[in-house]
Amino acid sequence: MYNFNQNSWYGKFHYKVGNKIYKNDYQAMSAFSKDRKQSLEFVINAPRVWNQDWTVEPDEDLDQLYDNFSMQIAAKYDDIILGYTGGTDSHTILRSFVRCGIRNVRLCKSSSWAANSPQRKDEVSWITGGLSEFGNQLGQLGWSWINQDNHSGMAMTSFNKSKYIKYLEQFEHCDGSWTVNAINPTWDFAVTDVDKNKYLLPSTGKRSVCILGLEKPQLTIIDDWWHLQHVSTHTSLSQFQNDNTDIILFFMDNDAHKIHCKMAWCKLKTIENIVRREKYKYTGENWDWINTAAKHYVEICAGMNQFAIIPLLATSPFKRGNALGNAYMDWMKNYYDLGDMHDTMFQEILQYSIDDDLLNFDKKGPHGIYQKPIPIRPVSDDIVNNTHLVEQN
Repeated sequence: MYNFNQNSWYGKFHYKVGNKIYKNDYQAMSAFSKDRKQSLEFVINAPRVWNQDWTVEPDEDLDQLYDNFSMQIAAKYDDIILGYTGGTDSHTILRSFVRCGIRNVRLCKSSSWAANSPQRKDEVSWITGGLSEFGNQLGQLGWSWINQDNHSGMAMTSFNKSKYIKYLEQFEHCDGSWTVNAINPTWDFAVTDVDKNKYLLPSTGKRSVCILGLEKPQLTIIDDWWHLQHVSTHTSLSQFQNDNTDIILFFMDNDAHKIHCKMAWCKLKTIENIVRREKYKYTGENWDWINTAAKHYVEICAGMNQFAIIPLLATSPFKRGNALGNAYMDWMKNYYDLGDMHDTMFQEILQYSIDDDLLNFDKKGPHGIYQKPIPIRPVSDDIVNNTHLVEQN
């Protein structure tokens, strides 16, 4: 049995079916499919975050909340590792650390076998070039840079298809925290089976922590109210596993409960301003672009005081919908040729165990499991009544 319990993110998430807790969504969806009278819920283990009064906006501004938490981290740990991609989440944390003068931070660029692609060959130079804009400041603070793709003993760029096949065969019997998205050929979990001890991020201090920018508030509209509601799709944190290293999800940590609430308020107000400006008609339904990297993504991030190190990294350049993303996805498919294995797993394992309405047949994977919605405030009257569509004199 392949056991993921040593992953340092173990315990950050779980799934509930009725009153029973499951460590992965495959087991949860399978159990739910056998008894649809039960509830099905995604749980992020930060009770202070979710149990606060979300109908009251915190008084502090976001940079103040970010900086308060950064200083709290610096007071507790003497070895701070920031999982850094240069994107809006991780660079927002970097900016806070720099403002606070936090010393000896190690920036770690996550490794991926997808880094073999020609589209990603310049990714590290984009990041290091952006960091140079800080001049000598990072050096004076004693910061260092770790690129796992080039770091001794930590490269994950050699993909072993036979190990991936083995992983698929063992999938039903795996024990530990993961999501069914592991069957997606672009997911990192496949390579951790090669030699998981090889990818431990080494600890240099007695009190070590790895910090990840996870994640922005996910908003829904229910009965003309803004709600917070996450879904069970999260990134692989397995590359930061180390029994002596804590892990912090900076934007939804139990010790900084106001951050996520304030972000949600800032995000929904930014979205409403966009709706008014662009004259989007309100129909009582959710808007698809609220939580996606669509044309307003950068503006919405800015509303939460979040900025990438360079504009190119403000959104993922590797998703379909742009020239680089299309070429990258085509390269992934042709280079690894995992489509047949993916289809087989979907048909023989997921379809066999999980009800059809829980599956996405277009993407050949599961739909997400939702967190219990948390009400924030009503959608503004002018938007609900569509009076924002009337030209103002």
